[in-house]
Amino acid sequence: MIFCSVTIVNASNGNASLTTSSTSVKQGETFIVTLSVNCEDGINGVDTSYSYDEDKLELVSANVASSNWANLGIDSKIQVIVNSTSKLTSENIYVLTFKVKDNASVGDSAKVSISEIKVDSDVSESSFTETPKSVTINIISKDSDTQNGNNEENQNSDTTNNNNGGSQNSNTTRGTKSNRGI
Repeated sequence: MIFCSVTIVNASNGNASLTTSSTSVKQGETFIVTLSVNCEDGINGVDTSYSYDEDKLELVSANVASSNWANLGIDSKIQVIVNSTSKLTSENIYVLTFKVKDNASVGDSAKVSISEIKVDSDVSESSFTETPKSVTINIISKDSDTQNGNNEENQNSDTTNNNNGGSQNSNTTRGTKSNRGI
């Protein structure tokens, strides 16, 4: 007799998106980048990491997006778990606030990237891994009359605008080192 053991792993349907509050930012001003996840099976947790152009951007803060999330991240990794008894299927997960450095060159662009996006769903043994995401910020002069790009869709194919308000100020990290965890 031959016995065969088969393990079935269910793959969840879902996706992740990275959005920015503005695609064009003046030297010295701040902007927000938000990671959002949709998963029809419910979101139990998210593991990911981020990086950014340290020579042009300064990390001001890194926060979970709401009280629905608890942060377990350390230095180069972000590990967020659900902190809610409700089934969450579409949520902002965390918010990164950046400042364009005063010495960043006008006309340059700066990139914020999220990689290794693994989403654990509420369904046992069910998760999905999303492709890396990034947003590109165009640096404009402090003397510009308008901040072109505010409330406009980012031109990156994997990014759309998000007017996120009310981010929680717990778990704040300050510094310019890339890959800081929340």
